[in-house]
Amino acid sequence: MKNGKRLLFYLLLNVLVSALTTATVLWAWQRYLWPQETPPISGQVRVTPAPPVTPVQGQRALLPYQVQPGDSWQSIAEAFHTSVEDLQRLNGLTDDAPPGIGQVLMVPGETLTPTPVSAQPQGDPQAVHIVAVVGAGDLQSEYIQLEYSGEGELSLQGWQVRTPDALTYTFPALTLHAGGAIRLHTAAGLDTVVDLYWGLDSPLWASGQQIALLTPDGTIQETFRVP
Repeated sequence: MKNGKRLLFYLLLNVLVSALTTATVLWAWQRYLWPQETPPISGQVRVTPAPPVTPVQGQRALLPYQVQPGDSWQSIAEAFHTSVEDLQRLNGLTDDAPPGIGQVLMVPGETLTPTPVSAQPQGDPQAVHIVAVVGAGDLQSEYIQLEYSGEGELSLQGWQVRTPDALTYTFPALTLHAGGAIRLHTAAGLDTVVDLYWGLDSPLWASGQQIALLTPDGTIQETFRVP
């Protein structure tokens, strides 16, 4: 009788041990090996795109700054010599939620200094001259040559060349630099920076004729006699 009870005890003990072992294995499988959804982390990185801001001269440039552990709006604002309100406004934020670790903020940098622009000296209208008439009497080769002997830049826009018969050519937007020259062809053609075309179908110039060069206000700058 005693042997039978002892055998039953060992059988029950064996069943209990097996059950505990199985439960432990299943728990370990679920805990360490079974894929699990990663729970949201408090303080998860939040990247807020900053609105495009184009700094202008005299303002402070903007630089990216990544929020570090322990940062707050106040500490970041103090570090970059600005206010919390301005810092939030630069980043398009209006709530009082603390910045997230890893969040990229735009912060003020150094003040932009205007780059001085060297002004070109104003050109001298008295330094524009007709220096030659080439190919007089031949439509395809006839042109007037003008040169600028002054300093700086001079706009010829609105200047005119006038014939003895009051036929007038008005210059388009064109700038002559010091030592620059321009050719005004009588025939038709495609204008370039050094060649302009009157667009006529017959030659204009003959020996002894006078050519008048006028400023935009109609003042005669000079006259040139065709050789």
